[in-house]
Amino acid sequence: MKKERIYLFDNMKALLILFVVFGHALEALLKDYHAEFLYLLIYSFHMPLFAFCSGFFAKYDPPKIKKNLVYPFLIFQGLYLLFDHFCLGQDAALTLTKPYWLMWYLFAMIIWEIALPFVDTDSLPRQLLTLTFWGMLGILAGFDKTIGYYLSLSRILVYFPFFLCAYYIRRRQLFSRFLAFSRSLFGRLFSTVSVCLMTAYIAFHQEQYKVSWLYGSKSYTGDPYDAFFRLQFYLFALLWLIFLTGYLPDRKLFLTDIGQNSLYIYLLHGFIIKYANQIHFFRYAEYKILTAFLLSLLLVFLLSRKPVRRLCAPLVRLS
Repeated sequence: MKKERIYLFDNMKALLILFVVFGHALEALLKDYHAEFLYLLIYSFHMPLFAFCSGFFAKYDPPKIKKNLVYPFLIFQGLYLLFDHFCLGQDAALTLTKPYWLMWYLFAMIIWEIALPFVDTDSLPRQLLTLTFWGMLGILAGFDKTIGYYLSLSRILVYFPFFLCAYYIRRRQLFSRFLAFSRSLFGRLFSTVSVCLMTAYIAFHQEQYKVSWLYGSKSYTGDPYDAFFRLQFYLFALLWLIFLTGYLPDRKLFLTDIGQNSLYIYLLHGFIIKYANQIHFFRYAEYKILTAFLLSLLLVFLLSRKPVRRLCAPLVRLS
């Protein structure tokens, strides 16, 4: 398959990594400063779409998996546990079976890419059947009361359908058709109206929901958090995907460089956000949510700069 840079994905990853950082910054403001709506909205789509972006370019390449995924996972799993102990005064067991906080995504990526040979097929019926099977498994995972955070298994199952869907779209070279639909008048109108309606629904019913329901790691507790809720979650994320691909430009922008280096932002921002929450940084700001957003913008910009990448490259990439 022809290898070419698709700037649309870089631009989308730049936007998504901003939402990741902003979502983590909002965690300190959930109870006292009414940030639940923004938090719910962000978590309703940003990680499924990140899984989609990752799946589109995924391939089974053991040396690359070792170099780009296993290595930084081991390094930063240890660094975050040490940071928790020495800087935050918290004690966490040194373990590889429960990825630390944001490290679950790297662990999931390792599993997803290792699994590719077992789900790889050129047959359209088999692809549809496989995708349906994993989608159903992601929904059924919520019925397991024991799955939790162990090995991030719940999240691996919940988000794998988005990863796999993108992988199959690229294998069948269908992305140009998907993009044409997203950018058509009907596609843009449909996705815009749908996203606005579902966003309004979240705004008016936010008291009914717990933010943890959107982590992909919690077992169902009953109405309204049930299998139908997760099906709605899948649908909303898909609508957001159509919406963003319909409007984000497919050309090089100031966002592009940020998206290309989103891994550095993802791995490094947690130290700053955790420490800011530890010292109650937002307590001193008059406009706390705005301050959290501006801090997120600053971190996304600074952590994607070349001096930071050069300094941290030995931790992020195995040479």
